[in-house]
Amino acid sequence: MVIGRQAPARRLAYAVALLVALISVWGSPLPALAQLPGSLVVTITSPTSGASWIGFRGPMAGIARVFVDGVVVAEVDTFSSTDEAQVVLFTATGLVDASHTLTIEVTGLKNPASTGTFVVVDAFDVTF
Repeated sequence: MVIGRQAPARRLAYAVALLVALISVWGSPLPALAQLPGSLVVTITSPTSGASWIGFRGPMAGIARVFVDGVVVAEVDTFSSTDEAQVVLFTATGLVDASHTLTIEVTGLKNPASTGTFVVVDAFDVTF
């Protein structure tokens, strides 16, 4: 789990929130992986001025929809011709320093060159 520049109490709260989110989706704190539309929705809510989604790019990776505070802000194509682990796939910056929600949702869509629609959420890097 990647955790960026946080105060210790906030780091613990964030880690617990991420652990709960991953356990509720997969039953363990392992990276979340899914390919069916709506089958993976990982949400983290934290006081932050910025946050990054860290995941995977590869030949079988698909497209995810990213929401910040409930508003769609991007569709991220995670296809790559080679495997790339623990890469920053999306960064929200310039947020007002307050509590924000970052949600990653599987769309079931893919790049024409991709062989699948998998989306991986490995970690969130939160800036305080």
